[in-house]
Amino acid sequence: MQKEPARDRKVASGRGESCSKGKVLITQRRSSAVRKRYTLVGALLLIAVLGAFYCSRAPESVYNGRPVSWWVHSAVLNNDSSAFAALHGATDSADDVERARIEKELAKGIITGLKEGLNTKGPPPFWRLEVFAKVHLPNLISKALPNWRDPREARLNSLLSIRRGISDPRSPYDLNSRFYDPAVPILCQLATNPSVAASYSVAWARGYIGGTLVKSQWVTNQVGLSIPEMAISALERFDAHSQEIAPLMLSVLTSSNHWGMFKWDVVQWFERHSPGPENVVVPALITGIESTDNGTKNRCAYALRAYGPRAAFAVDRLVAFTKTNNWPVASSAAWALKAIDPQAAIQAGINW
Repeated sequence: MQKEPARDRKVASGRGESCSKGKVLITQRRSSAVRKRYTLVGALLLIAVLGAFYCSRAPESVYNGRPVSWWVHSAVLNNDSSAFAALHGATDSADDVERARIEKELAKGIITGLKEGLNTKGPPPFWRLEVFAKVHLPNLISKALPNWRDPREARLNSLLSIRRGISDPRSPYDLNSRFYDPAVPILCQLATNPSVAASYSVAWARGYIGGTLVKSQWVTNQVGLSIPEMAISALERFDAHSQEIAPLMLSVLTSSNHWGMFKWDVVQWFERHSPGPENVVVPALITGIESTDNGTKNRCAYALRAYGPRAAFAVDRLVAFTKTNNWPVASSAAWALKAIDPQAAIQAGINW
């Protein structure tokens, strides 16, 4: 048998390689076409799902020419009183479903702000750079810069905002537990965590930001409270069903700290809910009657009245207070005594 010439073998080999490359190219083109079809089908399905989702959503309510979400954002992040007034007005005129939607969105915004600032010890890395740029760059450029909000500012405004949240219809003074209960553990942590016990303040840079003159030092909140004190004041708007709140309130009431604004809130919480144990709460309230501050005396007297006969073991001490020459102490004790034991009040000569 004769051997095939080398040139013929090269030609045959080249034809075989060309056929193989052609088959691979055809296969790749088919695969690419199939991928394009699947991509197109997937995109159409995604558009259909998103369209169905947005169509199924109820249209957002508009109040005073702006959507409710805008009012919530302004109320929570900027602590805007007019925005809170608008939200309360919107809920007053809304049906039950829309009212619940507004309440839920407001509570979500407040809780998100609390979470953002919970473990924050300083501003974001580029926050000071952004403030510097907004102060010194032309207004047209500074407006286009992203707004990096200091988490401490979010915490401050959220703590201020939660006291102005929408009340529970069944208990006008308490917040609606359906939406605000997730804030309780956060507030308790803010009230007890030593790492956040610094002054309730926010850092600003010198200059004009958004047309507002701001200062270059740490600006303490006008209420003069620390973060733990502000968190305790916020907890005053929650009812007594939470097992986390009562021990915290009791520890504040019985502490030796001065009687101030946030402690008044604690006394009012005991007045509204009158939890036990009476042998601990009542003596602490009686100590408050001896305070040098008349506002504290009155609040403690009202709280003692809420306990009524449950505070009967303190009658003798209250009677002794009614006979002192200190008229504010005597009148507060008499006011409490009339609700706890009316007969003892009459015997003590309290006839008014």
